[in-house]
Amino acid sequence: MTQDIERKICNNGSYRSEAYSEIAQGRRSPMALYFFELVLGGILFLSLSWLLSTLDLGGFSPLLLIFTVFCVLGLVSIAWQCKKNVGSWATKNLLIEPGELVTISASEEALEVNGSSASEESSKSFSWSELKGCSETGKGLFFLVNERYLYLPKSQFLPIELEAIKSRIGGTKPIGSSSRFLFSCFFPLAAICIVAHYALGSVSSPKAGDVSLVEKASSFLQVEGARTKILFIGNSLTSSFRIPSQVCSILNDPSLESNQTYECQSLARGGAWLKDHVPTLNSGIVNQDWDIVVLQEQSMVPGLMTTSRTEYQTYVANLEQISRKFTASNPGVKIYLYQTWGHVDGSKRMFQTLFPTFEIMNGRLSDGFRGAQRQLKGNGFELRILPVGDSFAEVKSRGSEKVFQNLYTDDRHPSRDGSYLSALTIANEFNRELAQKSTWKPEGVKLERKRFFLEILRK
Repeated sequence: MTQDIERKICNNGSYRSEAYSEIAQGRRSPMALYFFELVLGGILFLSLSWLLSTLDLGGFSPLLLIFTVFCVLGLVSIAWQCKKNVGSWATKNLLIEPGELVTISASEEALEVNGSSASEESSKSFSWSELKGCSETGKGLFFLVNERYLYLPKSQFLPIELEAIKSRIGGTKPIGSSSRFLFSCFFPLAAICIVAHYALGSVSSPKAGDVSLVEKASSFLQVEGARTKILFIGNSLTSSFRIPSQVCSILNDPSLESNQTYECQSLARGGAWLKDHVPTLNSGIVNQDWDIVVLQEQSMVPGLMTTSRTEYQTYVANLEQISRKFTASNPGVKIYLYQTWGHVDGSKRMFQTLFPTFEIMNGRLSDGFRGAQRQLKGNGFELRILPVGDSFAEVKSRGSEKVFQNLYTDDRHPSRDGSYLSALTIANEFNRELAQKSTWKPEGVKLERKRFFLEILRK
């Protein structure tokens, strides 16, 4: 500071329009700002959650758990920041009360506050080392001085004088900036987890000669006899609650005493469309002796058949490309289309007018799958359909609303019951006799629910 600064100021309440200042005066509850910042943090958290759902990333992964932890820590850090930096201002006095006329002197050595009623003292001097923090607001500077706050209105100082004061203390920074640092870190880290989950998905990209065994039936029965080797390709609607593993558990039930065995493997990546899998289907995968290949597309694309959007025709083209790859190396392979289901209340994020309810969305999806089947038959490919969406529709029409709602974990992903219904429907298409006689069911699924699902499949 090149020269001393002396100003007689009147703390006339010019800063009362500022939220922090009003809290410092006790004119506004700190809970107002506390609530406001928590709401902002909550909106950010919900926005990230909406992004997660929109990308159709579903299915559990450690990255999603870490994402949730980081979001919670971000909200906690906001609460800590508010308590430390806002709540305390309502309980600590200002060095200069509103309406006081005092003289502020700033020299190389100290900052002095002189006045007849300044904090009930006629004069007070603070060395620069005692000023532990300096936070700049729109109309002034707040200094933290021995657990109290000194406010200097900007309007009563020249800009060069304010800069000199700020430089003397080492510049302004939010008081309690460590909590702001935590707040600024946790949400970006949460966002990184989402990106990593989307990029990595449920499995790593397969390399030549390798199929990632996301799901392999734990009850795979090692007996001599005919073996059926099945590959599932899809996203979280395939991998939820290990649906491929459930299919093989149903068909390999030891109580069936069958010499037919099934081996289920899958390539399932969260949020993936079929077009995302096409580049990964190298010779090391397609040249294996698959008997069945199941293809599952993003949850809405097959329902766009009657629109002018290009996604549906791209879907059909990808089906043909993948079918051609597998049949070229194994002409006897059977290609199945995994008919997914409508969202529980229709789509609430995209194509709301096209998919306003479950019934309409499920019907459009069903038409789209059968339309693709007809197109590919005209091109020489005989594709079969796994009518899982039809099973969901039967539950809605024949069961209670609660039973139907229990098929979902959110608006689209299958629950334990929904995944079992999917697996049972698929197994029923592969081998109706074994699926109907199998005693296997996932732990947590009620026996009465299993009987209801089997009754639907017997129609």
